Amino acid sequence: MEPISLPDTAKYDQLGLGDPVAHADVKLLEEGLIGPSIKITGDVKIPVATESHGFGTGQWDYALGLSLAKSIQTSFIFLDASYWKLGDLPGLDFHDPVVYSIALGHAFSEGRYALLLSLAGATQMQDNVDPPMQVNGAFNFKLSDRASVFFNLGAGLTESAPDFAGGVGWHIKM
Repeated sequence: MEPISLPDTAKYDQLGLGDPVAHADVKLLEEGLIGPSIKITGDVKIPVATESHGFGTGQWDYALGLSLAKSIQTSFIFLDASYWKLGDLPGLDFHDPVVYSIALGHAFSEGRYALLLSLAGATQMQDNVDPPMQVNGAFNFKLSDRASVFFNLGAGLTESAPDFAGGVGWHIKM
């Protein structure tokens, strides 16, 4: 197999928005005294960013996963894993990865604020490229019983992960 050279379309001194991801989950089991809550998760990445700007592939991506969560007083742990079906770029096929994370957190002020530390990674998506892995920190602010906002920062631990990443988002219970 011959290596494929692709033009580098990204400008490394620019900011941009990537593709949005829609997420849904269904709780299979409520958290018990000893056992965790268990959810089946689904995600869809909507291709609004294109490869010509370096922020997306222009393809739809889909995921199906499992999520476990357990709280002990005001601390909590999350374990997540999802299988992703990735859209490919012309001339470049991706391996469909399992994406995983483990997160530890603690709530403050009766749950109004929370801090979270996590380790996230994936199985190999391209031959001869280390799988991505990064460490993250997040702050969550509860707006109401049904809505919250979060801010996160991350640092890559492998060459295929971004050196630094940041995000902001909101969570709304339907």
